[in-house]
Amino acid sequence: MKAKLQQKRPWCYIDVPEEVKKQIREVFKTVKEEWQCDLYGLDFKDSKRGNPLSEKENLHITFLNDIKTDEKNIERFKEFVREKEAFEISLGLIYYSRVDRIKNREAWALGLPVVDEKGSIKKIRTELLQQKNIKGVKVSYPDGVGHVSCSYIVSEHKEDARKWMEAQNQILTQKHQNSSSQSDGTVVKILKWKVDSLVL
Repeated sequence: MKAKLQQKRPWCYIDVPEEVKKQIREVFKTVKEEWQCDLYGLDFKDSKRGNPLSEKENLHITFLNDIKTDEKNIERFKEFVREKEAFEISLGLIYYSRVDRIKNREAWALGLPVVDEKGSIKKIRTELLQQKNIKGVKVSYPDGVGHVSCSYIVSEHKEDARKWMEAQNQILTQKHQNSSSQSDGTVVKILKWKVDSLVL
């Protein structure tokens, strides 16, 4: 794999390919704007960020946090990543959950969970945490492999969004459940791609 040095921030993510981004935006385009806020809980009119699905925003899967950004540490991280093989992941059906980190209002998130059947993400994270010469590595979601956040919902419309999610998941299940390449009978996988780089 490759390590792409793009933002020089102390966190690392898996980029979502453009074709997959288009498909995600197509799925979520019927989430009404008045139901939503930005990732900080602000109304769009008061936000510098706006809709997470807009073209200017970067849909991604957070991989690690708090990597120290000095040049030697980044080089050691890049060398570690280069030794890893590309791996395949999928996205599952839409989830809906309360966003605890937003404190200024009650907010909920609609997104897509990562399905990593071979455990590649957890394996690489575990190995990274064991590297004594790579400093400041923190796993954001130790109980899961990750997700793509797509929409943040205000409390006044949380039931509207819940009903939207249930209806949309029925559509997605019907579309993909008969595809042997997309479903194993227990997890419906709606999008799939090969990860060949991590972005810093």
